Amino acid sequence: NAGKKVGRKGSPKARKIYAITSVGRRALAAQTLAALREVQPAYSSLQLAMINWPALKREEALLALQARSAAIEAELSRLSRIQIEQQPLPDYLEALFEYSLGQLRTEAKWVSETLAYMAHKPWLE
Repeated sequence: NAGKKVGRKGSPKARKIYAITSVGRRALAAQTLAALREVQPAYSSLQLAMINWPALKREEALLALQARSAAIEAELSRLSRIQIEQQPLPDYLEALFEYSLGQLRTEAKWVSETLAYMAHKPWLE
């Protein structure tokens, strides 16, 4: 079996180790800096749903927002738990967790406010 490396316990296991080149490292750095600098619009399925809000019945629309609120709270709990379990984290990972949690907290606030507002508005049919 020429050309195959043998792993532990005698099983044949091909293993190839890759390393980033200096050109690749420069490209990675340039793309990472651009991603940090530039704002790229991100479109949520929520935006599409809100545009099509009039196609829904009042109760199903409000129940869907309530379900989204519960899902956001569950995700906030899940990410917070992971963040705590992984401590200590490097600063850049801590910042990434805080970014994600901040987005979820903002969406949770928006859903709560929108749900309260839409629940009290007259329904246009």
